[in-house]
Amino acid sequence: MDSEQDLADGQIGEPLNVAAPTQNIEAVNKTVSTLFNYKRAGTYKDIAAAAGIHPANVSQALSASRDLGLSQLAGKRGLYSLTKDGQDYARLLTAGKIDEAKVFLRKVILSNPSWGETVAFLRSTSGQKRDPIDIVLDAERKRNKQWSQSMRSNVKDSLISILTYAGLVVKEGDAMVSVLREEEEKIATDPTGGRTNITRQNSGTSPPRQASEFARLQSDDFLFEVRKDPTIMDFAREQFNSWLDHVKRTSQPVQTSTDTTVTGQNNGGTSS
Repeated sequence: MDSEQDLADGQIGEPLNVAAPTQNIEAVNKTVSTLFNYKRAGTYKDIAAAAGIHPANVSQALSASRDLGLSQLAGKRGLYSLTKDGQDYARLLTAGKIDEAKVFLRKVILSNPSWGETVAFLRSTSGQKRDPIDIVLDAERKRNKQWSQSMRSNVKDSLISILTYAGLVVKEGDAMVSVLREEEEKIATDPTGGRTNITRQNSGTSPPRQASEFARLQSDDFLFEVRKDPTIMDFAREQFNSWLDHVKRTSQPVQTSTDTTVTGQNNGGTSS
């Protein structure tokens, strides 16, 4: 870990122009949820004691949550409270609405000026396999810092964790692939000022799904499934098209032969 000043950058003074979180999304979510349940402003030591997390990790998580616009200083140095977005996000987390929380975080990132440089990078590299260290080095330059390799690695891992959770990138080994499309920025908030609920796969601890809530289209070559919600279906179409374009660019043509049986149907098996 770098000097204490590196951690303090996200904790005191005006919000930074370029986000550089130093904790993963799991720690951020735990810290935000604990602060929500605390029901009043608290220091990182207060939150650490309530959450059962090491104080240093809570300090970093509060810094990351402030980068995200979920928390703010509460008048006194070292005293934190949740912003309106932070309260709404924590409310979803503590209610077990994980899918909705992911989408909410996505909207927060897309509309947060501190993440503007990152969003611009993701938009311009949509569908491309890129090294996340590029974002880290850009943040280091714009903060006028000279980070150690360990600090860079910490910021990189934290960024990937947050961006993956928010559905903005897909991790591929040590690289990432942006799935952000330019038009998605235009839906940062809905006309009523609320947040649009969009379901993504790998939702972790989301509530059990009901089969009747989903529509399915299946053949021997594909399986599509989507929740029966117009907003979700629109988002799913954009996500699928972006993903399919990426697969086409990165996949080799499949060689077929007329004298062989389709894979998955040999020995009485069926494909899915």
